[in-house]
Amino acid sequence: MAHRIYYLARRVGVEREAALTGGVAKNKGVKRELEKILNLKFLDLGMDPQIIGALGAAIFAREKYGGE
Repeated sequence: MAHRIYYLARRVGVEREAALTGGVAKNKGVKRELEKILNLKFLDLGMDPQIIGALGAAIFAREKYGGE
């Protein structure tokens, strides 16, 4: 799993600061292996990584369509 993610990450580029989101972010083995093969330490977002995509979509929708 980590190697599949690694090859995808290489295709789009990896910054020195990165966060792992989604359900796989809760898999400590995958996270540890990715940190090793990408030679970086993922940022701790301070919240459940599974909701980050939904949070980003909500922020995008509020900016695009307005609202409070």
